[in-house]
Parts: sequence; C-alpha cells; structure tokens
Amino acid sequence: MPIERVDVVSPVSLCTETLIKENQSTLLTKLGLEHTQLQREHSQLVQEHSKLVLKHSKLLTDYNKLLKADTLKDRAPFELQNERESLKEKKKECNMLTSQLRDVKAECRKHEQRWKVAEEKLMEVTSVLSESVRTNSILEDTVRKLDSKVKGCEGQIRQLTEQVDCLKAYQLRFEGDLTECVEVINHPAILRKKIIELRVFYIKDNVEPLDGISAAQICTAKKPDLRRKIGAGLWKETQRVNPIRISDREYERLWENFSEYKKELEAAMGKPLTAEKEREIWLDMTTMISSFVQPDTSPPILKPHPPANPRTPITSNKRTVKPMATNSKTPWCSKPPLPPIKNGHAH
Repeated sequence: MPIERVDVVSPVSLCTETLIKENQSTLLTKLGLEHTQLQREHSQLVQEHSKLVLKHSKLLTDYNKLLKADTLKDRAPFELQNERESLKEKKKECNMLTSQLRDVKAECRKHEQRWKVAEEKLMEVTSVLSESVRTNSILEDTVRKLDSKVKGCEGQIRQLTEQVDCLKAYQLRFEGDLTECVEVINHPAILRKKIIELRVFYIKDNVEPLDGISAAQICTAKKPDLRRKIGAGLWKETQRVNPIRISDREYERLWENFSEYKKELEAAMGKPLTAEKEREIWLDMTTMISSFVQPDTSPPILKPHPPANPRTPITSNKRTVKPMATNSKTPWCSKPPLPPIKNGHAH
C-alpha cells in the first residue's frame, strides 16, 4: 500500500512560531500596562486642568467685582494701594496658572499621541496573534492527520522490518554456503555437487524456514565458525602442496584468503577490525599453516616416461619451482603437496 506524501512544517518553523507567539504575548502585556499608565496620567492631568480653570475663573470674577465696586472711591488711598497690589499678585498667579495649564495641555497632547501609537501597535500585534492562532490550528490538524496515518502504517512497518530481518538472515546463510564452497574449490566433483545443492536451495526457492531465529542470532552463531572454516580450508591446501618455500604468488594467495576472512568477520561483527586484531589474526593464520607443514622425508616422485607419439601433448599441473633470490622476503609457510601423478596426468 503506497504511503501518501503530506507536506509537513519542519520542527524549526514550529519552534520559531512558538517564540514569535511568546514575544507577541510579552509585547501585548507590556503595551497594555503602558496604555493603563497613560490613561491614569491623562486623567490626573485633566483633573488638574479643571482645578486650574476653576481657580482662574474665580480670580477673574473677584477682580471684576473689585473693579466695578463703588466702594473703591470711598476708600483710603493706602487701602486702594494694598488692594491694587493684591490684585497684581493674583494676576501674576493667574498668568502662572495659565502657563502651567498650557504646559499641561501640551503634555496631554503628547500622551494622546503615545496612546494612539500604542493602540496601533496593539492592533498589529492582535492581527499577528490571530494569524498565529490560525496557523497553529492548521498545524494541529496536520499533526493529527499524520498521527493517524502513522498509526495506520505501523503494521506495514512491522512487516517490512520482519522482511528485512529475513533477508539479512538469507544473506548470511548464503555467505556461509559460499565459504563452504571455497573449501572445496580445488575438488571439481565436490564443488559441482555443492553448487547443484545451492541451485536447488536458492534458485528454486527451496529455503528452510527460519523458526524464529533472527539475523543477529545467525550472525552470532556464524562468527566463531568463519575462522574455523578458513583455517580448515588452508589446512587442506597445506596437505596437498610440497614442503618448499612459499613464493610471491602463494604469499598473495594467502593475503587474499586473509582479506576475505577479514571482510566476513567485519560483516559478522558489524564494525571494522582494529590494527592489533588484524595482526593477531594474520600471525595466527601463518603460524597455523607453518605448524601443519612437516619436512618431506618420502622418496622423490619419479617422472613418467614420455609417450611414444611426440605429437601427443603431455598435460600436467606440475608447477616449476624457481630458486628464490637471497634478498627475498622471509617466507611465511611452505607450499601444499602436489597430487600424485598417474599415467602422465596429475589428479
């Protein structure tokens, strides 16, 4: 069943939107506090303005009453002088109150402007916050849909995981069977029989059930057998070669076997080998091969007489041994013995 693709907002965008929402809420709270403080200051200034206006009007009325009163003519000059001075002081006080009132009005206008700016910011933040709430609701719906789809695909995921485990076990079994074929690579009859068995087993799908065995258990079970199989194959090789010094070609063959064993062991362990472990395995393999080789005390094998017909070619797998140079590398082990020669052919 194919899985539908759904555009999902990344966790980074979700985190960014969360930070934006937090900043918006903090800014909204701050603007609300500033707006409340401005309203309080505005109300205080309005009250002071009303008091000053009342006081100013009272002084004006008193001054007008004194000017219009007829008793001013009957008073003494010093009384008129005192009254005049008091009126001048009241006039100065009235002028001061007028200037203060003017300053208070200017400050009120400034506060009104700040209040308008705060209201505009509040409207912008409210619009952004509403959009963020809308986006958050859309994301919640998307997450809910994805959760439902993931729950619907759990069975498929479990099935695919089991299939992957089976394929891993199948691969490990195939590698083990190929390792067994490497042991008999120099015996064509046995090798042919094993290849036929592999064909029946793998190509014709005649595969045995796993019986609940996981790939990790098979890997753990095969891990100690890899070294034993490679060692047994090398021991068989040492039993059929002559006890002569190893040549560069045999050294390369031994190194290839070591490389194959190293790859199989790393695949089984699931991690690369360390340098100390590689050296230890190499020394163990070369020491094992050298310990299997015994000095050849048997009499030399006589060559057969050439055939009567010189045109008939003589087929032989016998190798010619070249003398080694004095400055060559120190040999690691001896060659395996050659098979016996019968009727001019090597078996």
